[in-house]
Amino acid sequence: MSTKLVELIKTTKNSPRLLLDYKTKIIFYQFDEGETSFYEIAHEYIQDTELRRSGGYRGIVKRHEFKPEISAAVFAAEPPQLLKPIVSSKGVHLILVEEIVKSELDGKLRSEIMSDLFSGWLKGEIGEVEVVKELEGSSLSSN
Repeated sequence: MSTKLVELIKTTKNSPRLLLDYKTKIIFYQFDEGETSFYEIAHEYIQDTELRRSGGYRGIVKRHEFKPEISAAVFAAEPPQLLKPIVSSKGVHLILVEEIVKSELDGKLRSEIMSDLFSGWLKGEIGEVEVVKELEGSSLSSN
């Protein structure tokens, strides 16, 4: 899935969550009414320099990379759609979902899945192996 994400200023003593939530809703409605662009929002509010330079574009983001409350909203979206502000422990987020890319089981993905499954199986087997070292002069066979 390809998304654009803006994380507004985190909650501080000077910026309580209620005020931050209110400010984010105003920005959401300004975007919805065409008064501002996602690019302008990103350049004004994103604190991370590289993310700000890219206009908030994060590229393809997988479902498991989101917190559950954000993932549910993103995957229920109908692209292109700006989601209503989402409050999480990290702050208040505005997310523009550009596209939801459905996974296809091609050769590369199949190989990744098989490799992950094999690695997990191998780790389990290694954990169960008991190593026995034969000491010099001792014999396991009976005479």
